[in-house]
Amino acid sequence: MSPVLRNPNGKVENYGYKVLPYGKVELVRELTGSRVNPTSPRLRGASELDGLTAACLLVKTKVFRELKGFDEKFFAYLEDVDFFLRFKKVGYKLGLATNVEVLHNHMTTTKTMGNFKAKQDMVNWWRLYFKHRGKFKLDFKFIIERLRNVSGFIKASLR
Repeated sequence: MSPVLRNPNGKVENYGYKVLPYGKVELVRELTGSRVNPTSPRLRGASELDGLTAACLLVKTKVFRELKGFDEKFFAYLEDVDFFLRFKKVGYKLGLATNVEVLHNHMTTTKTMGNFKAKQDMVNWWRLYFKHRGKFKLDFKFIIERLRNVSGFIKASLR
């Protein structure tokens, strides 16, 4: 379960994300096919989402332990994507607490870390690919995305 994440300017940062088959995360800023439960201010079964941003998250301890939590091999970045790919694969459903909002300054810390995020993205996307091969297609589009990771790492390293 996740609250609604808002930027300092008041706009919805995201409700969660979709994982695209060519290895990219697309933040979902509008929900189209989900319904709010009339007896509770929660959006259950947000079917159009593949995962929730781990910036603010509530997961039952039993479920977190069953899935062995976040995979420490990811260390930073994309560990939430890995977790929710496993979460959905075993049949758990996502939920949003639409009556709770949290201020989130997206990427504020990352901007101060030089090429750290770019390096982690470059490595962790390959980790995701090898761990969840059925989710991704190793094709031209996937390779282009990985080359974008390399390009981002080089650019960040030269700053």
